[in-house]
Amino acid sequence: GTEVLTAASGCDSTITVTLTELPLITGVLDSTICSGDSFMFNGTTYDASNTSGVETLVAASGCDSLVTVTVTVNPNLSATPDVVAPICLGDALILAA
Repeated sequence: GTEVLTAASGCDSTITVTLTELPLITGVLDSTICSGDSFMFNGTTYDASNTSGVETLVAASGCDSLVTVTVTVNPNLSATPDVVAPICLGDALILAA
């Protein structure tokens, strides 16, 4: 827009004002963790009880960015091998998946 300013002496000044709106920056963070694990992003802890959220990041210029966080929690797996073998002290038993 254009603004006209009048000084006490009667002189006019014309100022042209142009605003540019920057687009909102968005991102996605998809992460996979094991049951019982967690990670922290932007001060928020994500785990099995908190698997999603939207985080706001503020740049030094004051502009905001939004990051959508989604967490997939994999269950812990356990197995009992059906192998009965004698093991001597110092030996190792390697199980293949």
